[in-house]
Amino acid sequence: MILACFAKAQKLAVESGDDPTKWDEVQNYLEQAGATEDKADEIRRYVDRVSFYEPQFQKNSKADADAKYKKSKPIKPYPVGSHWITLDHRHILIKG
Repeated sequence: MILACFAKAQKLAVESGDDPTKWDEVQNYLEQAGATEDKADEIRRYVDRVSFYEPQFQKNSKADADAKYKKSKPIKPYPVGSHWITLDHRHILIKG
């Protein structure tokens, strides 16, 4: 319900010419998107709390903060004619 309401609020923001990635604009459409007043207030409090703590989460996270900007290594294709089998609940690549 919450995600569907949020997505609909983003759609309504776009249709009204607002930026769907800006919370300050999207939150104005929650009730119009079908959220009750209480549910809209709950969503606003939740997003405000998450936004408030986001810098602390990022600071304390052990994840690589720049990982989303790095290019991933290309996936090597399997050799021609190879296929997967399952043996004793393990996946095994049989090279062709």
